[in-house]
Parts: sequence; structure tokens; C-alpha cells
Amino acid sequence: MILGNRQTDPHEDPESPRLSHRGLSRRGAKAYQAVLEAVLCVPAGAILGWGVDKFAETGPWGIVGGLVFGFIAFVINAVRLPGRLAAVPEDAESEVPPNE
Repeated sequence: MILGNRQTDPHEDPESPRLSHRGLSRRGAKAYQAVLEAVLCVPAGAILGWGVDKFAETGPWGIVGGLVFGFIAFVINAVRLPGRLAAVPEDAESEVPPNE
């Protein structure tokens, strides 16, 4: 076996589209980034709401409002996630502009 040659599965369709390892890792990284952003929206809203309560002495309403806004931001990020992942190019060649 020569290194660099890839043996294919005889049952695999040679015409099927595949992601390169680089494209797969870019999509994976983008997915982790988007999920992390979405999950951190709620605690960030709570912390900002707590700060509003602390300085404006508004009782629990700052935290409640921060949690509501954080949850809304979470839902918006979750809805936009598939579109953000679809925008990631599959391989490095698609990002390189042609030489003129």
C-alpha cells in the first residue's frame, strides 16, 4: 500500500459528493461557534439584567428582562444556525479567487 493512495469501498458510489477534511472541520468549527453563541445568550442576558438591577435598584425585573432577551437571542441564533452552516464553503478551493 502506498501512502497517499486511498482505497475506496467497492460498494460506495464514486459520484457521491464528499466533504474534504478541511471543509468538514470548518463546518464543525462553525457549528461549535454558533451553538456556543446561542447557549451563552441566556447567561449573558441574566448577567446584564443583574447589573441593571444592581445599579438601578429595580428588583428582579432586570434579571427577568435579561433572561427574556437572552432567550429571544437564543431562539434567533438557533433558527439561523442551518443558514450559517450552509454558507461555509466545502473546501479551500472555493474560497480562493481565480488569478487574473
